[in-house]
Amino acid sequence: MTGRAAETWHRFRLVRNSGGAYGLFYVLLILPPVALVALALAPLFAEGASGRLPLSRASDRELRFVKLVCGGVYVLGPAFWIAAILEWTVVGDESIGNSLLVTGVLLYVCGAIGWHFIRPLYGPTGKLLPSHREDGDDIVELKRLHPVFVAAVQEKWNARMLQPADAPEAPFLIVPQ
Repeated sequence: MTGRAAETWHRFRLVRNSGGAYGLFYVLLILPPVALVALALAPLFAEGASGRLPLSRASDRELRFVKLVCGGVYVLGPAFWIAAILEWTVVGDESIGNSLLVTGVLLYVCGAIGWHFIRPLYGPTGKLLPSHREDGDDIVELKRLHPVFVAAVQEKWNARMLQPADAPEAPFLIVPQ
């Protein structure tokens, strides 16, 4: 991300969503009580690839912080809903319960926006493309990488292409699952 020397490896997961996975995303936004079911079923409709990319410690901390904040706000919404239900049923105070419910809905919506739209703006991203090769492996297109990293990968790829056919393959940074 920054061009500085890599100090750590960060795991990335790239997903090629089908129409069913997008439908589950809208179910998450419209019907939050079924969010756990939708999240459990989403991997059935999505194909993915994962791997590790080298990052500096500062870049890794930034990515982890963004994930923590967006995911934490996303999870706090349902926690406030549970608190609102407990406030209504146990204590019986509707004004505090209503304020907890509204706060929970706002946190949930802000967390969903942060997780699905703001979090992908930080760090490297990519796209999983179908392959037209004989081996059937998908092609991974990485975006927002530093030019030095791209040059190093191209150099490794050129060295791999010059190897004889019986030589062992060099490992890639991202492999299909």
